[in-house]
Amino acid sequence: MKVKPSKWFYLLGIALLVAGLIISVIFAINSTLTAMRTGERVQLPGQSTLHLKKKGVYDIVYTVANTGKSVGDASPYKNLNYTLTAADGQTVSVTGQGQPVPVFTVKQTGTYTLRAVYPEGKGAQVTAVILPMTNTQST
Repeated sequence: MKVKPSKWFYLLGIALLVAGLIISVIFAINSTLTAMRTGERVQLPGQSTLHLKKKGVYDIVYTVANTGKSVGDASPYKNLNYTLTAADGQTVSVTGQGQPVPVFTVKQTGTYTLRAVYPEGKGAQVTAVILPMTNTQST
């Protein structure tokens, strides 16, 4: 004789699945918003001092254009050239220049100077946030 589970077990399974998905989405949104609030904001083009508290990979994320609107298209900033210099004068490579999200890796925590310029001297202005990627390590 086969025992057939009640419909309530199926509904419970579906409800748990949906609840798990909702909690995952809420957690992802909250994590992203927290990172955006705590990341260092810089005005580009320009020069800024960064106080990086973690070793590892960082993203330069364009957030607000000079128009006051959120950045949906990073193409106006593709010609920005970045120079990142440590306090001891060593240059840190910024990869992905011309891409939607430039990236750099720091091997030591500390103070760095980020300089962003357009080769032609003029270009669109933007506020960016310097965000550590999730695999960065605290010291």
